[in-house]
Amino acid sequence: MRKHPHKNLDSIPWLGIVAGIVIVIIIVVLVSSWLGGGAPPSSATQESKAGKPGSGSTGTSTTFSAQNTPKVIIETTPLPVPAKGVYVTVEYLGGFSGTYGASADLHKVQSSQNRMYEIVNATGTTVYASFQKDDNTSRHALTVKIYKDGVVLNGTTTYTPFGKVAVTAKV
Repeated sequence: MRKHPHKNLDSIPWLGIVAGIVIVIIIVVLVSSWLGGGAPPSSATQESKAGKPGSGSTGTSTTFSAQNTPKVIIETTPLPVPAKGVYVTVEYLGGFSGTYGASADLHKVQSSQNRMYEIVNATGTTVYASFQKDDNTSRHALTVKIYKDGVVLNGTTTYTPFGKVAVTAKV
């Protein structure tokens, strides 16, 4: 039997330790990518919410798509609408611009965040509201509603970048 010129490989204890460590690292990488690092199946959806609807608190929802890209939906506290009168509400986190009012008395506005606009002497007329997002986000909704005496007469929502909504109601 011929001996290895350096040493007998069986007498090198660290070789087995290194091989064991490499195997453990490979297993950890494979298992972690399988459990959490990779994209979930296309039917998988994960959601987390903070705050309860109607509780007055602001909450967030995060939805993960198949590409594991989060879509953040921020729920804002609804504006308290008075029990008497005609109002237009605009709910949006970003900037918006638009026109609202009775058909003979339209007002142009540019603002941001949630806003409520009173329409004075509107009874018996048609109320018009048209608003557009001033940014290209599709992550947050722009919602416009027309109220009379605290009741929603008409409303609509868009998530479209630079999206525009228009609503009318006979009051």
